[in-house]
Amino acid sequence: MSALDALFRDEVEQRAPVLRDGLRRCEQSAPDGEMLFAAQALKGAARVMGVRKAERLADALELLLGASETAAGPMAAAQLQACADALELIEAIAQSGAARADEVATDAQLADLLDRLAVPVASATVTRPVRQRAPLTAATLELFKQECEQHSRVMGEGLLSLERSPDQPELLDRLMRASHSAKGAARAVGLDSTVALAHAAEDQLERARRRQIRVGPDLVDALLAASDLIQRAGIAVSSGAEPPADDVMLACASRIVQAGQACMLHPTFETGDGESGPADASASPRQAVEEERVVRIRATQLSRLVALSGELVVESSRQGLLAAAQQRMRLQQSGIADLLDELQQSMATLPGGHALRSRMEALRLRLSDLRQSNVAWSEDFEQHARRKEDLSLRLYREALDSRLQPLADGLSAFPRLVRDIARRLGKQAELTVSGETHRIDRDILERIEAPLNHLIRNAVDHGLERPALRRERGKPEQGRVAIDARVVSGLLEISVSDDGAGIDIDKVRARVAEKGLETPEAARDLPHDRLLDHLFVSGFSTADQVTEISGRGVGLAVVRSVMRDVSGSVSLHTRAGQGVRFELRVPISRSVLRAVVVSIAGEPHAFALTRVDRLVRLALADVLTAGNRRYVVLDGRTVSLVWASELLELGPADPSARPLDVVVVSDFGQSVGFIVDAVLSEQDMVLQALDPRLGRVPDISAAAVLPDGRPVLVLDAEDMVRSVLRTPGSQASQHEARSPVPTRRALRVLVADDTATIREMERELLVRAGYDVVTATDGMDAWQQLHNTDVDLVMTDVDMPRLDGIGLIRSIRQDARLQRLPVIVLSYRASANDRQQGLDAGATVYMTKADYDDSHLLDTVAQLIGRP
Repeated sequence: MSALDALFRDEVEQRAPVLRDGLRRCEQSAPDGEMLFAAQALKGAARVMGVRKAERLADALELLLGASETAAGPMAAAQLQACADALELIEAIAQSGAARADEVATDAQLADLLDRLAVPVASATVTRPVRQRAPLTAATLELFKQECEQHSRVMGEGLLSLERSPDQPELLDRLMRASHSAKGAARAVGLDSTVALAHAAEDQLERARRRQIRVGPDLVDALLAASDLIQRAGIAVSSGAEPPADDVMLACASRIVQAGQACMLHPTFETGDGESGPADASASPRQAVEEERVVRIRATQLSRLVALSGELVVESSRQGLLAAAQQRMRLQQSGIADLLDELQQSMATLPGGHALRSRMEALRLRLSDLRQSNVAWSEDFEQHARRKEDLSLRLYREALDSRLQPLADGLSAFPRLVRDIARRLGKQAELTVSGETHRIDRDILERIEAPLNHLIRNAVDHGLERPALRRERGKPEQGRVAIDARVVSGLLEISVSDDGAGIDIDKVRARVAEKGLETPEAARDLPHDRLLDHLFVSGFSTADQVTEISGRGVGLAVVRSVMRDVSGSVSLHTRAGQGVRFELRVPISRSVLRAVVVSIAGEPHAFALTRVDRLVRLALADVLTAGNRRYVVLDGRTVSLVWASELLELGPADPSARPLDVVVVSDFGQSVGFIVDAVLSEQDMVLQALDPRLGRVPDISAAAVLPDGRPVLVLDAEDMVRSVLRTPGSQASQHEARSPVPTRRALRVLVADDTATIREMERELLVRAGYDVVTATDGMDAWQQLHNTDVDLVMTDVDMPRLDGIGLIRSIRQDARLQRLPVIVLSYRASANDRQQGLDAGATVYMTKADYDDSHLLDTVAQLIGRP
């Protein structure tokens, strides 16, 4: 049996039980979408694998099930028997292989079954509704291309590492996730052969994870070839070209299966049965050493360890305050002793003073003993406090270091990326990297890889000129793209720059007016920073034509979105003829926040340092007014002024305060200055999530504890700017009608899916229908967003990292605040057991991704929460 035969057999073994169970139900009710999807999957697999007779049987089976579904009634006994016989014959073909299909299924058998499966004349006019999907948009295809490239990059880097050291379970998990996500994305855009290829890769990686095979060079070669083909498919589809031919994809899938079969582990390599050969004996000591050196730990446990050690550092720092308080007590004791001495001397002239002096002397001696004991105790305490603070800090650094990795780990693919894109465009370019040894939280690094990828692509495609033009402008023919990283105020600042032509400000200004984002008059008067901020709006691009590399106006919006997700920020600087520089500021760790602590209405609050543009102190004379609005001009830019105490409803403003301390924050193209009582300090703080029973708290994102033990609320700068923009009459709200500021809708849907292409398709569908949509990359991300955002419905996938869809649903149903929230499962898992598991967990509706059409999904959403 060939490798392709094995793939087809696996598909049949997966789908046949679904159909068999469904046929038993069809004695009482009409076929359901799950059965139709199984028949469609069989037909698609047979077509891709070239098993023509199985394809014709599956097609007839699908048509009959579809007609019966439309008729909305149970199937006749003869129809059920015909379906069962067809399924049995398909299984027989799968077991025997395509080469023997004619022996297993004769032409006469096939003709007889096709006649029996034919839709009755009475039902001929009742056709199953064709699933209608909205055309895939350019933005969705761009996301598919980016996702294919991302997964191919993960596979390319991981496979080379796996070849050097095959025993890496975590790396195998990561490679499996990449293959699985690529398969889901390809299925979403209808690339069946790419689905088959990704499935073959995933299957062999799963066998390696289960130690059924040992990854060798031949398998790595085959998987690398698959990675390149998946990337080519993404680029081709996004540019409107034809993806690699099916026979090329299937040949690669067959090569993967054959290479996997050649990597089967010999029994002597397995351990634990007490009968291993010499290879086991020689390997055992080394394995024992490995077990002593390596301990596997869940990422969530590691995150909790980092958070707890961070809290310990904060608590240890409080001992300094206690030591200072002890010092003040010692000074007070010294003062009391001095008063006793004076009192004792004054008693010498009093009648009967001898007895009093004796008692005073005894009191003075006891006080002296107390002072000496206190001094000794204070010295011991201070020594203990210093030791504990040192140990706590060392523990925190070790725990934090376990979650950090060099920035270089996320940049390794970029030199080849720059070279390949430059060659493709007929340009010359090199990438220089500095500061790559700085370490950053691995989760943050994974999140910012895609934004960095896009910025580098933009630099080579849009920024760098062709060699001839660079010569004319007196530049070297080889362009330069640079990534520079440095730590500034406890944050990692990453700049991506090029020495190209820079951004054409006049073209941006014209495009802003053309798209109606500003009136022509307003666009003409906009300062450069406000103007460049429009480049981060989804769909905005100055490119004259769309290429396979860039130009659709999707990427920079994603860059800003990801930066917000990781509590970071991005800014843009350009000079004509000298290039562009993007500056990304991200926290080094997710568990500890570098923050500016301010006083508002007498209470401490904190702004994330990444969200603060600047801190300024203003005299009242600097404040300008326009009607009931206050603003100030800083560096030629108008900044609205808002009293933070009024915005947070903590009390009235105090306009008599002199001078004014202002925290300037920018978002959505607007700058807002929040007037606070005072700026207290800048420090690291360990974040604590708000109690989920509070629901979403406007303008607040988290809480923390100051070194003196006082609680502090961490302000949500983005939400505060939104609040200002929604306030009628505010200086910033003047631009609200023409600025791309997201608005809050009455009905909001949270979409959770780890496949970016599918997530974007679902988001676009819901947005077109008028719903407000927030997205999450996995179940854990969705769970966190549910604590920070009010939503009316959750739509979730099942297979997701960190927290899967079933776990998310169970968490929702166990939360008193969320337990009535409608949840739609939208998954490729289509078996009866999968469906039942989802419903048992608490899903309101369970739908399969291959079984719904857009109108049906929107109708389901409308039935659950209504229409906008």
